[in-house]
Amino acid sequence: MSVYLAANPTTGYDWKVVNAEQMPGFVSMGSSFYLPQDPRKAGMTGVPGTTILFFGFDRPGTYNVELGYERSWEQKAPIEGKKITFIVK
Repeated sequence: MSVYLAANPTTGYDWKVVNAEQMPGFVSMGSSFYLPQDPRKAGMTGVPGTTILFFGFDRPGTYNVELGYERSWEQKAPIEGKKITFIVK
């Protein structure tokens, strides 16, 4: 599976699965980031783009994936969150 989310890692914030340990069968496969296609903004620091999270499931079940937009070094709650439910048969 892949999930596309608006992001700007140059601010230190990025998307993370916050409840992976609570979901046996959930497999994180990493992430990627790309900038908008606007050539005027290519290579510019601070330009937002899209984070793509990749993951899979190695067994059937219902997976309630919780995502947080946070800075890895801060001990604060994420500034934004998303919940996505996947039903794997």
